[in-house]
Amino acid sequence: MNCLNTMAPGDEDILKYVFDEAPLSQEARAHIKQCPTCQQRLANYKDINAFLVSSLYRHQCPGSMQLSLYCAGEVAEEERAQITAHLRECPLCAQEVADTRRFLADTELTDGPMDTIEDTVRRIVATLQPPQPSLVVRNTVKTTGWPRQYRAEAYSLLLDLSADKQEKYTLIGTLTHMNDAISLDVFEGKEVELHLLAKHNQLYRPITSTQIDDMGSFVLHAIPAGTYRLLVNLDDCELEVDDLPITASQKVR
Repeated sequence: MNCLNTMAPGDEDILKYVFDEAPLSQEARAHIKQCPTCQQRLANYKDINAFLVSSLYRHQCPGSMQLSLYCAGEVAEEERAQITAHLRECPLCAQEVADTRRFLADTELTDGPMDTIEDTVRRIVATLQPPQPSLVVRNTVKTTGWPRQYRAEAYSLLLDLSADKQEKYTLIGTLTHMNDAISLDVFEGKEVELHLLAKHNQLYRPITSTQIDDMGSFVLHAIPAGTYRLLVNLDDCELEVDDLPITASQKVR
């Protein structure tokens, strides 16, 4: 799918923008905003990048919350040993732990209770809104009850789900602000984490993570069926969607 407009960015420019975070020219960005063909090209490359990130990049790494608890000495001995062993092999997590420890030392929170650490981030819990009617497209597989609309203060989060033949799921989200004057690109680069809720001990374990793009959207691939918590790390708060069901039942074609 090609665009013949002279202002359209080339495939190499889009690849550098998606994979290397190289900036697009002002003219190219303006063109993409009004060109459906180039919007689809950009979306295709972002889907590929999101899949690679979720499948390969830090796939087996502990989540940010687990590393923070590790630094604060608030994890079980077995989990602590596992994280310690992982840090010897993963320079990215080792750097994150070093940064977290410096932060704790600077703010003098290492000797305080754990809830004091958590209070440094304001958490808002999203509420599920009444379902809206949606169209079913031929030859696609979707779970009933989707898409889902959530609200948390001035934020609105739309989530949609699709399944493949291997009973793995793709979760697609779009975050917006109820104030239309706030541009969607303020969310660009914000981290989104998906945590699995373990039924026995009620602890959340990180499954995958990604970042929001400049259109306020994100994609999480290859998710097994289960019950999850979704966290969106924003500048002023942490948006939380609790008890998010991703199940293998009730599909429609």
